Amino acid sequence: MFKQYIGTALLLCSISSQTALATEATTTPWKTRSIEAGAMMTSGNTQTTQLNMASDMQFDGKEWGFGVKSSASRASDRGKITAQHYDIHGNVHYNINTRFYVSLTAEYERDPFSSIDFQISEAFSVGYHAVLAPPLSLDLEVGGGIRQTKVQQALKNALNISDGIARSSLNLKWLINDHNSFTEVITTTGGKQGTISNTETALISKLNGSLSSKIAFKTKTNSKPALGTKKTDTETAILLTFSF
Repeated sequence: MFKQYIGTALLLCSISSQTALATEATTTPWKTRSIEAGAMMTSGNTQTTQLNMASDMQFDGKEWGFGVKSSASRASDRGKITAQHYDIHGNVHYNINTRFYVSLTAEYERDPFSSIDFQISEAFSVGYHAVLAPPLSLDLEVGGGIRQTKVQQALKNALNISDGIARSSLNLKWLINDHNSFTEVITTTGGKQGTISNTETALISKLNGSLSSKIAFKTKTNSKPALGTKKTDTETAILLTFSF
């Protein structure tokens, strides 16, 4: 029971608010702070309607920065839990100069309704600010690390696996105007146990000084899915984002 709710606990510990205006980014090192809530529709290995919560906190100082992102979702049908998913991502980075930086990332994901009970990864990456031309920014990262996976097996004890991984990511942000912004995040980790790619495409529209709407489309692709499961899961979410 504790493991099932660890993602929710971590979520509550990292509640924050999202700042979309570029003018705010010049007056505070808090680049992103947000807490989100809304409904989600999924397709792929699960087809449900569920509740979703997420938080995002990004601090970007002159040299050092850190970030914590977390999410928790759960669905039930007639009193029976049909899907639940928890994840948390943390990173610490150091700016070498205006273009290059290095970062350490750690990620935890739990999805007991998939073949992978939980997965933990740690990686060291070199990053590059490819585009620094407001209202557009683009960050690229490449590196490597290790991954620990607990795989569920039918009629057998769970299998714990560790492997080395290569990791890459892309983070695109476009401030369309004072009220709308677009983001695209792609992260890929690959090792002997397969390659997992996660994407999120989102459109954020500011409703007032502290409230925004967010429409997000996520995909998760596993190159080595368990027998009887699909390679790709998708999520379409409509969320309200609170900023402070």
